[in-house]
Amino acid sequence: MKKRNKKNKVTIYKIVGMLFMICSIILLGIIVISNVLPLKYLSILIGVLFLLNIIINFFLFKKKIKKKPRRFFTFIALLLSLVFLGASLFIYKTLGFIDDLTQDYKEYTYYVLVKSDSKYQKIEDILDKELAYYNDNSDSTKKAISSISKKVQTTNEGYGNLESLGSDLLSGKTDAALLEDSQKVKLENAGSSAKTNAIQGFKDKVRVLYTFKVKVPIKSDGVNVEKDVINIYISGMDEYGNVTTTSRSDVNMVLTLNPKTKQILLTNIPRDYYVQLHDTTGYKDKLTHAGIYGIDTSVATIEDLLGIKINYYVKVNFSSLVKLVDALGGVEVYSEYDFQSWNGYNFSKGYNQVDGEAALAFVRERKTFNEGDNQRGKNQQAMIEAIFRKCTSPSIIIKYNSLLNSLSDSMITTMPTKNITKLAKMQLRENPKWIITSNSLTGTGGSEYTYSYPYQRLYVTIADEESLKLSKEMLKKVIDGETLEASYDGSSSNVHSVTKSAVSTKSTTKTTKKTVTKKKQEVKKETKPVENTTTKEDITNVTIEENTDPVIDDTTDTKTETGDNTTTTPDGNTNENTQDNSTDTTTTTPTGE
Repeated sequence: MKKRNKKNKVTIYKIVGMLFMICSIILLGIIVISNVLPLKYLSILIGVLFLLNIIINFFLFKKKIKKKPRRFFTFIALLLSLVFLGASLFIYKTLGFIDDLTQDYKEYTYYVLVKSDSKYQKIEDILDKELAYYNDNSDSTKKAISSISKKVQTTNEGYGNLESLGSDLLSGKTDAALLEDSQKVKLENAGSSAKTNAIQGFKDKVRVLYTFKVKVPIKSDGVNVEKDVINIYISGMDEYGNVTTTSRSDVNMVLTLNPKTKQILLTNIPRDYYVQLHDTTGYKDKLTHAGIYGIDTSVATIEDLLGIKINYYVKVNFSSLVKLVDALGGVEVYSEYDFQSWNGYNFSKGYNQVDGEAALAFVRERKTFNEGDNQRGKNQQAMIEAIFRKCTSPSIIIKYNSLLNSLSDSMITTMPTKNITKLAKMQLRENPKWIITSNSLTGTGGSEYTYSYPYQRLYVTIADEESLKLSKEMLKKVIDGETLEASYDGSSSNVHSVTKSAVSTKSTTKTTKKTVTKKKQEVKKETKPVENTTTKEDITNVTIEENTDPVIDDTTDTKTETGDNTTTTPDGNTNENTQDNSTDTTTTTPTGE
């Protein structure tokens, strides 16, 4: 009996030893597959695992070993096996998250439209009829035409001009039209303008006969992110919840990264910048409205404006920022001024420790500043720098799991998984200190008709040509390998705590603003803060919504955005749900603005 028990114990030791070897192989295999660990660290890991297996299995497999050492190494083997399995699951989860984060295809919605009084009632009714489509040579359009041909045979006619297509549909020169969602919306908006009588009232004169979706794989662009300069468009949507929602883009920033010089240039473009939307004619529009037609329109419009190629985009919203900053355990963000946000957060000049909600207040505030949206853009750049600095610090390791969970459904990007892992690998291998430089396009406020809202004038920012020229020059310098002066020194030894004041949700903060002259965004340079003289007695109506567009003029900054729910609809009618606004100046805005 004793010999049998002894034999069983030896067998158990061998099983534990085999388990340890299997767990070691699984861990090593998944690390190799992830391709994140640099070669020198991978070599060290292989050596350590090999040595551990030799030592542990020597004590577990060799017969003439005393009980205490054998039991000790059995315990160590079991413990390390659990650690290795946990690490393997963690890495597997990381790879799965990155795959979910990265879009490997784009989905487009297409419509077959006919005149509202057409006799056609179903897609089969247009058999052998003429189907017009906008010939943009895109893969999505080609796939959509192929999809329709499987449903019904038609005579297809390509158009090089969107409005000509719409005009021929309304006049009956073509029987039906195939349009992607953004193209349909563009024709509906263009048809509201008196300048395009041929498609006047397009939205009311057509109806949808058939709707379908196509998925188009995102092609590899052949960019080597470890060697080539890349431009990443950061789009911040003015929405909470799911980031896939189509919405206006209130944050429009280009991150230019040169991996050789370790230079990052952040170029901010104000939301109200008056630009020609890509593939449109007639009125220019506010850049934020480009998001209405999909992020592809925003990307193409910015490429036209800056004369660059945008390689990838990152799309985030309000929820993304709050979750990300909280997952990081807060960040230290630099503020140029002492100020109080619209919802009562008090920030000090210098570095401020912020959680998710305070971070959102910091990047949304604009009315406190004399520079308005320009300063808000600078604060958003400062927040990106703070997040980047935290994400590249050693402390990120212990927060990695919560960081991944926070980004689920809150962020999407078109950067391929392999390029994300390459950047992570480079950071681990070299641990570089990045030079981050901020630049903002500037302009002057004005009142203009826009492509999306052609029936009344809206507040816009007219581009300053010198500012645009300077931005293009800075982009070229980074692309050519020049190093720019850093906008942040990264030194946050004296960090302020952010406090929050009690503010009524039915008031408008009235702030006396002092003119600020500032030639350059530079942390080390002394700047004169904007004085916020808001007191408890001054508060009468809090500004909650930051996204309302004032008509003709908003220089007084006294418009009501929540307390007074007055809006002007496209037909000129005013809907009112007025509270006590006897002291407020009401701003009329177009529906949807």
